Amino acid sequence: MTECNNREQQTKRKEEELQAKEREIRLRELEIEVNQQYRNPEISQSETLLHRSEKHNYSGNKLKKISKKIVKFIQFICFVVVGFSLVRFGWLIGVWLTHIAIITIIAFIGYQIFLNDNDE
Repeated sequence: MTECNNREQQTKRKEEELQAKEREIRLRELEIEVNQQYRNPEISQSETLLHRSEKHNYSGNKLKKISKKIVKFIQFICFVVVGFSLVRFGWLIGVWLTHIAIITIIAFIGYQIFLNDNDE
């Protein structure tokens, strides 16, 4: 049993030593990369960056921006005018329909009272 424990301990110790050596090697590689970045920044940036970022070009034409705003404002005004006219037109139609309904009800009541000949 002690031989098995000794073997297990030895393998664990060897694994830990290997992992420590791997960490040291990786740290050296990282240190070399960092030093290269400071020596040659333009080469190392292109190698290390996953996505190259660039500033957005804001040198667009101001006339285009203003014309887009004017077009949107005109569209809004047209929307308001059409909406107002639809409400006004709907109100007029509603008034006429109400008048027609009232006249029809009065005519029906008058017919029932005066012209209907029910001899009861």
